[in-house]
Amino acid sequence: MVRRRCFAKAYLFTAVIMLFVVSGCSGLREWMSQSPIKIPVKTKNLIFEKVGDIEVGAQPWGLALNEADARAFVVSNGENRVYIIDLVSKQTAYTVDTGVGPWDVAHDARRKRLYVTNGDEDSLSVIDLDGRRETLKIKTGRLPFGVAYGVNRDEIYVANSDQGSVTIISGETLEILGEVPAGDYPYGVTVDEQSRMVYVTNNLGGTLSVLDPESRSLVQTVTVGENPSGISIRPKDRKIFVAGTGKDLLLKIDGERRIIEKAVKTPHRPLDVAAESEYHYLYTVHRESGKLAVYKPGDEKELASFDTGKEPVRLAVDSLHNLVITVNYGSDSISLLRYQVEEK
Repeated sequence: MVRRRCFAKAYLFTAVIMLFVVSGCSGLREWMSQSPIKIPVKTKNLIFEKVGDIEVGAQPWGLALNEADARAFVVSNGENRVYIIDLVSKQTAYTVDTGVGPWDVAHDARRKRLYVTNGDEDSLSVIDLDGRRETLKIKTGRLPFGVAYGVNRDEIYVANSDQGSVTIISGETLEILGEVPAGDYPYGVTVDEQSRMVYVTNNLGGTLSVLDPESRSLVQTVTVGENPSGISIRPKDRKIFVAGTGKDLLLKIDGERRIIEKAVKTPHRPLDVAAESEYHYLYTVHRESGKLAVYKPGDEKELASFDTGKEPVRLAVDSLHNLVITVNYGSDSISLLRYQVEEK
């Protein structure tokens, strides 16, 4: 929510004064958080409205979307399961058990599958969404954390955080194709579907690894600063965005030249980042402050920030339904914020 201060002045209407007396400033803030917020951006207005919170399992973390079916897949690390959420009804459709200590999830629309990393047992769960069950458990490296599915190569990429490597798995056969070295404590994983390169943030190493899955090799290491975490690619211009937690930075990287174009200072510690594909706005979540921030495309200036649930750790953008979804680790929930862009 855009920050507003509550002032009790003598000329305010009696009803507003009573609102302050009865519910206090926090009550007014909560009421305002449910109202549409209009952000002027040149010839347009970006309008946000929080449309609800949905309870999920204990200590949620990983998040993936199926926009076509309006489904969100949320990993509950504390319950060892994944929640399948209907974004239309805002209800849990069903849950599926995973391995021990699950962290992240990737969606394979081609086969109606989920891939979930199980950090406490060094494995990847393969979940059949039609059958609503785990069908296979694949052995990975030590402490698998981030995971991504590459559509063009039909491969799964698992970041083994305690091993400094990425395991490559065939989507067709579910066989391990190889293991590629990354950096120190690989964390976030994403795929550039145009170049078919895989990008990995190394949280303890302060670097970004560029992997070529065809040759199964590390082709480049880019220094990005302390504790890089979340990563997202904007397909239209192939810009890569990295949430740099340690230095309160949002980094913009040229995907072709693989150099840092801009380092945007933020007032919070960004843990994850997502690029919206239609209007090209950027979003970050900030665990300590409980905020979702929105940035203008081009200069990446922060336009506003909004309250989410407690300790937001992940986010994703559903461009089909104009939703920004955050995973709130501290309140065992996800938050849904609807956006629209209107001409002034």
